[in-house]
Amino acid sequence: MTRIPQVFATLFLAAPAWGGELELVASRDSNTPMPLISIYGEADPSVPPLTATEVAGTVSYEGDGPVWLGLNGLPGRIGPFDDGDSVRFGDVSLSVPMEAIARFGVLTSDGGLIGVIDAGSTVALPEGSYDLRRDLGDETIAVDISSRQARDIDFGVLRIDWGGDPKSQIYIADPATLQVRATVVGGAPVALPEGRYLAATGTNGLLTEFDVISGAVTEARALMVRIESLLDQQIEITAGERRATIGTYDTATLIVQDGTGLSQAVLGDLDAAAGVQEVVWLNADGTFPRLTGLALTLAEGGDRFIAGGVTEVGVELPAPASVSAVITQDTVSATTEFENLSGQAVLAIDVPAGLTSDPVTLRVTATRLSDGRALVGEIADIPVHLPPGDLISGVDVDEVTATTVSLSWKLEQQASVNIYRNRFESPLNGQSPVAGREFQDIGLSAGRAYTYRLCPVDDLGLEGTCQSVRVSTARRN
Repeated sequence: MTRIPQVFATLFLAAPAWGGELELVASRDSNTPMPLISIYGEADPSVPPLTATEVAGTVSYEGDGPVWLGLNGLPGRIGPFDDGDSVRFGDVSLSVPMEAIARFGVLTSDGGLIGVIDAGSTVALPEGSYDLRRDLGDETIAVDISSRQARDIDFGVLRIDWGGDPKSQIYIADPATLQVRATVVGGAPVALPEGRYLAATGTNGLLTEFDVISGAVTEARALMVRIESLLDQQIEITAGERRATIGTYDTATLIVQDGTGLSQAVLGDLDAAAGVQEVVWLNADGTFPRLTGLALTLAEGGDRFIAGGVTEVGVELPAPASVSAVITQDTVSATTEFENLSGQAVLAIDVPAGLTSDPVTLRVTATRLSDGRALVGEIADIPVHLPPGDLISGVDVDEVTATTVSLSWKLEQQASVNIYRNRFESPLNGQSPVAGREFQDIGLSAGRAYTYRLCPVDDLGLEGTCQSVRVSTARRN
């Protein structure tokens, strides 16, 4: 066999590279910068580009056959284009009457992401047809980009001032199909194409419809209240003409537009009309003083909390849960935790010692162990009882004999007193505290030392700070 000389083999492998050219034509009379344009030999997003440029004009590439374009490193592809083709760009911009949330992905016909455009911005795109899809929404807007032309899309703005959690999400939906058109946080303004919309805070949210007009701002104020179901059946909620249903242990957030006469909602059992009750907004921000959801029962006599004491609260838990009970008053707060409770439970809750006589709020949160969902119960405006405190300013020994001791005391304010001798736990005065300011102990032994402890007591039988005195009886002659 005759071998090919090495020199010929080398020349054969070093044959000239093949390739092509594309002409990139920017939009006419536009200051919009060109995107980063990458040229690919295949439509597959994972294939590395042949070359890239950010400048209009003729760009060369190495390769054989059709090519595709990608913009700014995004996975969408436009094409195919052949050697010598011209790719003409146009501009698209979103105009809104104020700073508002509007961010759209630009999608090709097969759903590939080719660009991103924000409210008030302009981007350059190759001529063709695209869909604009809002982030986290189902809304799409069809847009055609003409060669070397600018396309401006006008938006209106919906802004809702509401009394809910500023971190909560608001869903803007089509009233007819309930398709989500936008997702925003709290009361932030959102840019929308002209039309009618429904705003809600979740699947079970209700809100009056709003009309959005291009180039204008639609203002609204809403009241919000959360309802949590602990029933074994579904509950239907009605606000105006709109209805929502919540299931067992589920929650619903109602939003009713202020100023439309819809100042209340109706909460009732779907299967029992007699169970309907009216739910009225009791606070300015649309919340209840006593939240529904986790039913709380104060123990007998527990209609007022004793500062520094322990109170008992009954709760019925539908499933095993960890429970947190918080008592708050201005800047004072105390939390008592309970683990793995279920069924009917009695919570022994610590009451902060540093309370004033102002009312407190009790909030109990039960977090189900199975799925982490929380149910909340709350009772507000619970009265506080303060123990007597340090009311005895001094104890005097007035007279001592072999068998008697006479005592008197000074009080900072009017109060009854319990008197104890030595280490006895029962007071010498029995069940009736001494209302005056003097006391005589009789029947004592001569020549013995006795310690007396005097404690102020209130109408609940609670004792304040005690004062002690030690006395020795006289010896017999």
